[in-house]
Amino acid sequence: MSFEQQVIYCFSQLSEYIYEDKNHLEESIKKACLNNPWFTAVECKSMLNQIANTYCNKVILSQWLKQYSPIKPKSKNVGLIAAGNIPLVAFHDILCIIASGNTCQLKLSEKDQVLYHWLHESLQLIDLEIAQKISIVEKLSNYDAVIATGSSSSSNLFQSYFKHVPHIIRSHRNAIAVLDGSENEIDFVNIGKDIFQYYGMGCRNVSKIYVPFGYNFSNLIRTLDINFEHVNDHTKYKNNYDYNFALCIMNRPNFYQGNTLLLVENKSIASPIGILNFEYYNDLNDLCEKLAKNEIRIQCISAKKNLPNLNTVNFGNCQNPSLEDYADGINTMDFLLNL
Repeated sequence: MSFEQQVIYCFSQLSEYIYEDKNHLEESIKKACLNNPWFTAVECKSMLNQIANTYCNKVILSQWLKQYSPIKPKSKNVGLIAAGNIPLVAFHDILCIIASGNTCQLKLSEKDQVLYHWLHESLQLIDLEIAQKISIVEKLSNYDAVIATGSSSSSNLFQSYFKHVPHIIRSHRNAIAVLDGSENEIDFVNIGKDIFQYYGMGCRNVSKIYVPFGYNFSNLIRTLDINFEHVNDHTKYKNNYDYNFALCIMNRPNFYQGNTLLLVENKSIASPIGILNFEYYNDLNDLCEKLAKNEIRIQCISAKKNLPNLNTVNFGNCQNPSLEDYADGINTMDFLLNL
C-alpha cells in the first residue's frame, strides 16, 4: 500500500466513524457544546457531515491526492494553531499536513478541544501510524513550519513570532453575497444558510450583501424570519442581536429590522453578530472590479450567477468548501509539499 493509499483508507474510514457514530461521538458532541456555548449539536453535526461527505470521501480524496502523487513521508514538523470560532475548523489543515507526508503539532483553542480529541482517538483506532503523525500540545516546539489562524491583531503577532520559519498566517476574513434583484424565496433561504450557519461565526459566513439601488428588502427579511427563527433560541446570539439593536436605535444608521437580523447600511465587510451589512451599487461590472481589488479581505463570494473576473459559489454553498477551496486562496498542499 502506497502512502497515498494509506491516507485515503485512514480518512475514508474516519468518515464511517462519523456516519455510524463510533467511538462515543454523540457523547463528545454533547461535551463540545458544554465547553463552548456557541456550539450546538446541530452545528457540530453539520461540520462532521461536511468532513465525512467531502474531506473524507474516498473518491474525492483519491482525485485530490492524484494531482500530487507520488507523495513520500517527510520529517518536517508543522505547527498548527487552530482557531475556535466554529467546530473542527482546522480539520482541512490537519488533513493537508498528514496527506503531504508531514507531521502535525496541533495547538488547540480553549473553545474547541473535545471533538479534536475524539478525532485523534478515532484515528488511533483506525491507523496508529497515521495517528502518531498528530500530536496535541500545549505549546509549539521544534517546528519546521507553522500554519496559524487568528484575528487581525493576533495574526500580526504570529507574523512577527514565526517570521524565522516558513509559515501561512491567516487573519479574519468574511464572505459576501451579491444580489441583483432577481432572487426568489429559495435564493433567500440559501442566503440565510450562508448567513446563519454556525451563527455567523465562521470566516465563510456572509457578513455583507451588495444590492442594486432601490432594492426592496421586505421579501428577504420575511423569508429569513420564517426560516431561521431558531437563531433567536440561542441565548448568546439573541443577546448580540438585542445589544446591536439598541446601538442602532441610539446611533440611528440606515437600517432595517428583522426578527432574526438587522440589516445596516455600512461600507465595512465585517459585521457584528446579529447584523448583516449592506451596500448599494449602480453598475455590476464596477462592483466586481471593486471587489477584485478587495479580495484580500474576502474569503468567499456567493451569487446567483457567475460574476465577471470573480470566483463565486452559488447561494447556500459558502460553508460547503471542497478540498480545493484553500483558506485565503493559499494552496496549503503546495506550501507543505515544498517545505
